[in-house]
Amino acid sequence: MNPPIDLSSEAATNWGEWGVVIAVAVIAGIYLWRRFFVKKGCSGCAQGGQCGKKMPCGE
Repeated sequence: MNPPIDLSSEAATNWGEWGVVIAVAVIAGIYLWRRFFVKKGCSGCAQGGQCGKKMPCGE
C-alpha cells in the first residue's frame, strides 16, 4: 500500500525560495525595529516647545 502523497518525489527548496523568505524576514525586522525602537518626535519636544510636525509632542 503506497501513501497518497509521495514526498520523496517533491522538489527541494532552492536558493531563490530561501532568498524570498530572508527578504521578507529582513523587511519585517526593519519595520518592527523602526516601529518600536526608533525615537519619534523632534528636539523641540524635549524643551516643551512645538516642533514642525502636525502632531503633539511625545507621539
